[in-house]
Amino acid sequence: GLGWAAFGALTTAGVFGLVSVVKGAIKEVAKMEEQQLRIQGVLKATGYAAGLTGGDINKMAREIGAGTLASVSDINDAAAALTSFKKVNGANFETTLRLAQDLSTVYKRDLTVSVRLLGKALQDPIGKYQSLERVGVSLTNQQIENIRKLQKQGDLLGAQAVLLEEIRSKVGGVAEVAGSGMLG
Repeated sequence: GLGWAAFGALTTAGVFGLVSVVKGAIKEVAKMEEQQLRIQGVLKATGYAAGLTGGDINKMAREIGAGTLASVSDINDAAAALTSFKKVNGANFETTLRLAQDLSTVYKRDLTVSVRLLGKALQDPIGKYQSLERVGVSLTNQQIENIRKLQKQGDLLGAQAVLLEEIRSKVGGVAEVAGSGMLG
């Protein structure tokens, strides 16, 4: 009777719901795999210039995502873009990714756009520092001279550190503070 019809309808709805959940999960796993393969591809193409592995980058993305409003997926996409900047590596890689998230939080902009902005500036600090002025990062004459001197001496990491510190002084930690609220 009617009880069996209702049971059948509920069972059918449950099966369709389960199929939908499984399809969604498969899509997410496929997207994660694509991101990891893209990161691995860029790392390989750049000769692992970032000084990190795909596993290191994924762990970093999970840590940043856990403390901010950013999704791990968005952070992995941005990290894939950052790996293409061969001169951004080691500790500066993670610092750049975190500060890019801070910039994105402050200016409500796409994380990958912020990563590209910082990546370009860090590739050639003295030639590209002015591009940061549109996001409120301007250097003093002393900082510019310091960057010029460091870069001329071949100390690119030192020149990058001056830029990163100035960015940190403007927006550092904003993403984590935003992520500590009800939305985080």
